[in-house]
Amino acid sequence: LEPGVYPGLTLPVSVSGTQDKPKHLIAKDGVTFSGDILHDASYWNVKNIEVAGARYIVHGSHNHFDRIVTHSAPDTGFQITSQAKIGRALWASYNVVENSESYNNMDESQINADGFAAKMRIGDGNTFIRCVAHHNIDDGWDLFNKVEDGANGVVTILDSVAYQNGQTLEVAGKGGSRGNGFKLGGEGLPVAHIVRNNLAFHNHMDGFTDNFNPGALQLENNVSIDNKRFNFLVRKSPYTETVKQGTFTGNQSY
Repeated sequence: LEPGVYPGLTLPVSVSGTQDKPKHLIAKDGVTFSGDILHDASYWNVKNIEVAGARYIVHGSHNHFDRIVTHSAPDTGFQITSQAKIGRALWASYNVVENSESYNNMDESQINADGFAAKMRIGDGNTFIRCVAHHNIDDGWDLFNKVEDGANGVVTILDSVAYQNGQTLEVAGKGGSRGNGFKLGGEGLPVAHIVRNNLAFHNHMDGFTDNFNPGALQLENNVSIDNKRFNFLVRKSPYTETVKQGTFTGNQSY
């Protein structure tokens, strides 16, 4: 892609690549999309794109995203999810997002917009590496799932940073339940997410929270500093006695 401002873009399932022949969308510096990117296709490599005032929404699988910047969106900036009432075999899976940033996202209600989300009907293998989420009105990362959908697949978050979530660059923090750095599930569904070598600081809720996920979370070598409520919140499940607790090793709280 040559430099310039582009409208929104849809990549439908019909333009998917294959494992042996992936497709590529590589931008030169200075490429901005002013409308939503709806990515339904699979087996794409997308690199070096800014999405301003809009969202990047991924429904496909086996995609690789590098150096994607999303900001000032009217909801979560970069979200991996699947459409409602779709079979689990078709849930978005095995997407990798690295070296990316999402910030200053705020929905009208000021309670839902996250930096990155892999939530509501996602399969296994979605991974974030060296990403930064900051100044989003809700969470830096949101891995929420709904009871009616069933448990999500395992998400891996590595070497990433979440700070000053629960506010935007223009709107001060309002408290309540918004503003976690890394929100790792929800509604009592057990998912063994893997969260290693990450940093959370100055978020308006918790740095790292299980959000009532009773699964065997792996939290290893994370650092959490001066978050407003808890730096780490990992609880015994209030829903079941039968799920094995996860591992909590090498983490540091200041």
